[in-house]
Amino acid sequence: MCFSIRGLIAGGMAWWQPHSFQPRLPLLKLRQQVISATRAYFDSCGFHEVETPALQTSPGLEPHIMAFHTVLENHDGSPRQKMYLHTSPEFAMKKLLVAGAGNIYQICNTFRNRENSPTHSPEFSMMLRRRARFSCTAIKEKSAIRFPCGR
Repeated sequence: MCFSIRGLIAGGMAWWQPHSFQPRLPLLKLRQQVISATRAYFDSCGFHEVETPALQTSPGLEPHIMAFHTVLENHDGSPRQKMYLHTSPEFAMKKLLVAGAGNIYQICNTFRNRENSPTHSPEFSMMLRRRARFSCTAIKEKSAIRFPCGR
């Protein structure tokens, strides 16, 4: 069983105290069920789950989305290169698609600076899928995926 505590930290809660954690436990269990159902669905449709690097050399091109940056250091601690946490795995996934990976999906942590409010967290989970050799018409028809989650 895998739980996430990102929301507890971002919300400023003392997550190490049992009374703070207990009200969130049902939501964490539901999250696990949703992620398991998502993986089962895409696996049954012939998609391959991928994991792309979160650390990138470019922050992305969207002017309204801000990336977190860090500095990659040499072994002696001197700065080597400015790097960014990805704001989406999309670019890396498109490279895999072009390389012939076939239909792929990814569920990953994503990072966006200046995204801190009651409804937005600077770190969140994102699910992204990409299809190989799919026409624009087919993409439009398949864009609304319905998950069989007991309803």
